Amino acid sequence: MRFYNIVVILLMMLTIHQLEAQEQIGLRTDNYSGVNSLLLNPANNLTSKFSWDVNLISFGHFTENNYAFIRNTNLIDILKNTDNIRPMTDFENESQIDPDVLILDYFDDNRNRYASTLTTITGPSFMVNLDGVHSFGLFTNVRTAVSAQKIPASLSYYNIERTALGDPIDIPAFQVAGMAWSEIGLNYAYGQPTARGELGLGISLKFLNGYEAFFFENQADISFTELPNDTFSFSQAAVEFGLTTGNTDGEDFNRERNGGGLAVDLGFTYTLDGSEDSYLWKFSAAIVDFGRIKFNNSAELHRLELSNAVSIDGTDYNGFETVEDYTNTISEQVLGDPTASLVAREFSIWLPAALNLQADYNIAPNFYAHALLVQRLPINLLGNTIERNNLLALTPRFEHRWFGASVPVVLYNWRDFRIGMSARIGFLTIGSDNIGSITRRSNFTGTDFYVGLKVNPFELFSGDGGVPGWRPSKGKNVKCYQF
Repeated sequence: MRFYNIVVILLMMLTIHQLEAQEQIGLRTDNYSGVNSLLLNPANNLTSKFSWDVNLISFGHFTENNYAFIRNTNLIDILKNTDNIRPMTDFENESQIDPDVLILDYFDDNRNRYASTLTTITGPSFMVNLDGVHSFGLFTNVRTAVSAQKIPASLSYYNIERTALGDPIDIPAFQVAGMAWSEIGLNYAYGQPTARGELGLGISLKFLNGYEAFFFENQADISFTELPNDTFSFSQAAVEFGLTTGNTDGEDFNRERNGGGLAVDLGFTYTLDGSEDSYLWKFSAAIVDFGRIKFNNSAELHRLELSNAVSIDGTDYNGFETVEDYTNTISEQVLGDPTASLVAREFSIWLPAALNLQADYNIAPNFYAHALLVQRLPINLLGNTIERNNLLALTPRFEHRWFGASVPVVLYNWRDFRIGMSARIGFLTIGSDNIGSITRRSNFTGTDFYVGLKVNPFELFSGDGGVPGWRPSKGKNVKCYQF
């Protein structure tokens, strides 16, 4: 069994079970929004047009990578042909490929690799806005995330395939982490009028329940060499990994709380000029998801350190079905004891903390231009973390009390452009920040989509006879929508 096969099997077993439970922040911008906007900035509700807002259910999913792709297809085709996906390595040449087969292939360049999959379900949540001065909210989320932002290019599939037996491969330091958790958040925001608009400050305190998690960290450069007869050697290693074990036995999924923690979001908004119904400019900044979960139930922390070369027989891993089989065997081969690698029964993982900057400009009645920057914070300096994706987006939008639309143009992780679309009719919003992945045939590397259903005031006209459905702003301003 080749080295990368063992790595892939380990990562799959560590991740698949936690994905049984169910966030790239999308660009769901709409001034009529309420409680959902708290995910980007805890002060956003101060500029809501609504005096109250209730989220019934919202769902968003994001997946992207630059390690592998499915050729010339889209999400719709993949969902129709999930049993007809074959790796390119099954074929000796292109002429052997059946036209109906979807081909899984691998990128072949010198870039570092990344992979990220994020899911958020926002359950029953609400906010109350008291004339733009005080805002209170409560929200509930279930979230999963798996992220690796700097996988060394040396671990690319074709690079490993081309490396001859006996030639070493250098692997720099990197980390992978994944987690499934839920959160209950309490929000408060305060707004203060200024000479030209309003300044708002907000905070959200989140109580976290951790269910499943894993991380793998290569703490120093490793040089490994693949040898004949399914063996390979390491010249040195400093590896640490942890996982929860409640669902690693291959039996039915068991939803169990294995840890807990706290997190905080802090943010401010500042609006300028405009009319009673809307601001002219809105600026905001926030730090979100600053916190961590400590797993101390059904949790294992392992460490492998060696300064001398060691050889490993890959055939010893054939037929394994549980993660415990792998960890015991690795510990035995590297440290001489099947339990020596286990150093603790607890570990912690930080949430995907980020700095969010937003600017919104009222071009004309019902027309806005929105800019969003999401920059992950270097929380990995504090410990193991889910690394958020960097994102820059420009989003023109049209909005009305009963319908709205936007077309985000997105730069993802400073390297990939994509275009999205979203639409709101009444209380229902649907959309994608990568609409091409759903409708256009190309090399499929991931997708993004979201849907949300909520309720808010039903009045057709505001109390001052203004725009239908709007709350009188009393000189204060609107807000920005996303879930």
